[in-house]
Amino acid sequence: MHFEVSERLITNESPEAVMEFAQRQFSKISSKTRLEGAKLTARMVEASFGSINRSDVTRLTLQRTGGGYLLVSETDYRPSGWFWLFLIILLFTYIGWLIPIAFYLYQRGTVKAAIESAVNRIVNEFSVSPMAVGVHAAAPSSKADELKKLAELRDSGVLSEEEFTSQKLKLLRG
Repeated sequence: MHFEVSERLITNESPEAVMEFAQRQFSKISSKTRLEGAKLTARMVEASFGSINRSDVTRLTLQRTGGGYLLVSETDYRPSGWFWLFLIILLFTYIGWLIPIAFYLYQRGTVKAAIESAVNRIVNEFSVSPMAVGVHAAAPSSKADELKKLAELRDSGVLSEEEFTSQKLKLLRG
């Protein structure tokens, strides 16, 4: 099973600083992290008693995109050897075979939620307003033009609705 979590990141910080912070965040949820250049690998996210039934490897990369970065976390999540052993042993019981399957599926949700939380903390730590990093190289000639540009940024997903509203109020006041 494979799942991906990605977020857009607009920042003035270097990719190295972002990835070092990412390693600290993933170290909180994984006992095995390794940073190699622009790639972070984390194993066994949110390990607990039920983790014996699964194996997971998460690879976090920072990809340059227009006006910022895309923080992409790809996770390979699969049953472990212990899962198959428990399943075979419990297969001949009435409903006992459901136990390893239930642990496996529950752990998948736990792993995904922990990764989403770590990625959100990274984005929250480093994100800046697109206006601050020079997404607009040339200043529009009027407030109407500026509002139009802000609406385009919101519609394209660069600005959230809250950021759009905040920037619009600043423009109309100033």
